[in-house]
Amino acid sequence: MFYKKFELAKSYLQKLLQLAPDYQYGDAFLAYCKTLSALQDTEVAQLELKQHVKTWGQPEAYILLARILIQLGKTQEARNYFETMIA
Repeated sequence: MFYKKFELAKSYLQKLLQLAPDYQYGDAFLAYCKTLSALQDTEVAQLELKQHVKTWGQPEAYILLARILIQLGKTQEARNYFETMIA
């Protein structure tokens, strides 16, 4: 029913993250950033993820951030985040 309805997902996820700040460090936040990426809102996703990985080192967040940075042409910065995740 909600398959690829990214605008709707973005709205729901934003509300969830506002109502329950604990989800800022979980799968809901990651889903929110993936949704932003799917909507080509890569600048916002990049900023959110950069803040996020400072306090929550989930490997998938690093990988998503690196992919977004590559899309933005920031390959060296992407490599740095990927190497940080590996280390």
